[in-house]
Amino acid sequence: MSNSDPYPRPGEGLFQEMYEDREVLLTSVNRIIEKVLPTYTRDGRTVVEFTSITDGDPILAAINEAPRPAITMFLAVTGLSTSQVESELEFHSTYDIADRGSELPHKDYRAKRLAPYLATRLTDDLLAETVRQQTVYRWTVDHRRHYRKDFEGEVQKYLERRGIPLLPDTEVKGAPDIAVPKNNDEMAIVGEIRSSNKQDLGTRVREFHSEVRDLASMHPDAKIVIVMEFPEEISDERYQEIVDGFWAEVGDDLTAIYTADELSELAVDCQRWAPQLQPPIQSY
Repeated sequence: MSNSDPYPRPGEGLFQEMYEDREVLLTSVNRIIEKVLPTYTRDGRTVVEFTSITDGDPILAAINEAPRPAITMFLAVTGLSTSQVESELEFHSTYDIADRGSELPHKDYRAKRLAPYLATRLTDDLLAETVRQQTVYRWTVDHRRHYRKDFEGEVQKYLERRGIPLLPDTEVKGAPDIAVPKNNDEMAIVGEIRSSNKQDLGTRVREFHSEVRDLASMHPDAKIVIVMEFPEEISDERYQEIVDGFWAEVGDDLTAIYTADELSELAVDCQRWAPQLQPPIQSY
């Protein structure tokens, strides 16, 4: 694990691109804090002195230093959404400030409006570590759909590399993410793949329950599996609560639960459950 990215990396082998992107983000945020923003030391810890920012100049300097990470960081610590910013400032595509080619981002008219607007909302000094944590969380929320789709594709590629035959979801009732056929038109294994951050976890789990029930009604003889990935670390106790909830709610329909770190176990189970992958019976 890189020194610049101290946060957990579940399923690192599958999500190398995501963790590399996160490391770039953290490196940039550290550089902004060290080179651009006002700071002081309290009890041996660095504090970002946001309350001393009275105009937009330091914000523009941060955006010049690392445009996308800076915008993500300021939105994170102020709690603002891009839709709120764009509605109040009457412009579109906040992150396009970072895409000006050879021109410095601070020359963008949106940056000139955004900087003083943010300055009035930086009302608390924060530990540098808190700034990093909030920025990582905000970045994860902003990117979750992109990486959720990536996760689905990576799981499918992993199973195919292990020799598991998968049907396209468009060819299977219910459009499951995992669809392993029997030797006839029925499914041997069906399942769903989902990634969720902490904020959406409760909703995502309830959706999972419903999806398991739907798959069970459409494929009553199939093994039903789910694969979960958490870009942010959750405690062992919280994970066990989720697992216990699955067995309590849909245990009669569900066959197995896997995380991003358990794909090898998933592949072995699929090989065991799929009839066409069974070794032939030897005759003597």
